Amino acid sequence: MADNAERKSRKLRAEDDREPIDPSSSDAAPRSNDLPQPQSAFNEESSVTAAALLNLVRLLGAELVLVRGLEIGQFERAVRVKLEQFVSPPANPAVRTAGIARARHLVEQVLTQIRAQAEVKSSLTVAKSQDRSSLTSAPSAAKVLN
Repeated sequence: MADNAERKSRKLRAEDDREPIDPSSSDAAPRSNDLPQPQSAFNEESSVTAAALLNLVRLLGAELVLVRGLEIGQFERAVRVKLEQFVSPPANPAVRTAGIARARHLVEQVLTQIRAQAEVKSSLTVAKSQDRSSLTSAPSAAKVLN
């Protein structure tokens, strides 16, 4: 069990270091390199907790965008607005600012993953529709043989 937690912790840290995909659309998310980087590190338990919650956000977002057809830009804007509207328990504004910055940094990576999945799905859908249209425009075997 501890090995599994350690792997998830390493995976979360590795995801923090990945170069995000630079989408070309106009409502593209800011690159995570442009965002303020959180200073403190998660302990092992917090890493697992954050990884699990981020995975849930990713799964829910992918369901909304990839399955139900919500526009990725609309989903990204909604997530960012709700993140900024979050009212945190600490009364210390510096702690709130740092916590929201860390959450924003992590969530932007999830949004980048969902955007990449949406782009792949879109390109596969276009390719599939082009294949179908080329099959229907090809002459039938009966016409070729006559």
